[in-house]
Order: sequence, then C-alpha cells, then structure tokens
Amino acid sequence: MRWIQPPVILLGKPPRQGLISYRRLTWNDFTIRNISSGASAQTGAVLYATYKWGWTSVGRRFTGELTQVSIGAWFDPQASWRKPDVKSDNVFLLEHEQRHFDLCEVGARKLRDQLLVLNWSPVGTSESQIREQIEGRLTPLINDFIQDVKDQQENYDRESNHSQNQRSQQLWNRRVQAELNRLAPL
Repeated sequence: MRWIQPPVILLGKPPRQGLISYRRLTWNDFTIRNISSGASAQTGAVLYATYKWGWTSVGRRFTGELTQVSIGAWFDPQASWRKPDVKSDNVFLLEHEQRHFDLCEVGARKLRDQLLVLNWSPVGTSESQIREQIEGRLTPLINDFIQDVKDQQENYDRESNHSQNQRSQQLWNRRVQAELNRLAPL
C-alpha cells in the first residue's frame, strides 16, 4: 500500500529554457527579422501540461489518483519576430500579437479548471492498469485543449485578417479579455 497526497494543480515549469511565463508583451520581446512573409510579426506561444499520479492498494484492488498537475502558457522568443519596418509605437499590431499569447493563457486556465473538477479515481488490479486508465483519459483531454488553442489561433487570425479588420480585432480583444477576467490566473 502507498499513501499519496491530494491532487495539486500548479503553474508549470517551462518545457525548455528561454520561454517566458505569461505577461504583457513589448516589442523588445520580438526579434527583428527580415522574413519574406506576408505577416508583419509572429508570436510563438506554448501551452504545456504534465501530471503525476499515484495509487493505493488493498489486496489486489488498486485505486489511482492524480497527485500533481503542472500547466502553463509561455511566450517563445525564438519563434517570435517582427519585421524591421514595424515601429515600436505600433500598439495596434502589438495588441494583436498579445491576443495570440492571451489565447494560449486562456487555454491553460481552461485546462486547469477542467482538471480541477475531474472527480475520478481509476480502479484496477495492477499499477499498469491504473497507468493505462490515467494516460487513456488525460492524454486525449490535454491534446484536445492544445488543439482547441490552435484552432482558436487560426480563427482569430482569419476573422481579424491578421489585425487588418479593426472591427473584428476589437471584438476579439474584448472577448479574450473577458475570458481572462472570468478565469482565475494560474
């Protein structure tokens, strides 16, 4: 038999060095690059989640439990750039890029909230059965959230026409800010 801690959800550690935790961006966060893209700037953001689990056993009955979940949204400076002609006073475009990072943060907060309400204790006859059940349930859940964030990013760029449709951009700004306000910070 093994005793385990109650579930804890934490802000995660970045999956690799050089990533910046969620905050307001400035143009100094973006590398200036001459890129032959139609875009004036690009924001690279990462949504990452990991988890730990444990089990207890009584005889041949094993019961699993999540013991720790780490979730985070990070800005990736290596994947983020702006063209040389983008001026540092271009607040409108910077706000567009901020929304990309915000959407990643919204996804992380929603995933955290989904995992907090997950009231589930898998039962089996071995540790490997518990592992299969936990991985079988959490891996698709996490992957669905990551895919949802990717879909939101694409919808955002399509509807705002990469910030060119100012009316749509303003709608997205309000919508994303409302989600950030509704969801508690990580």
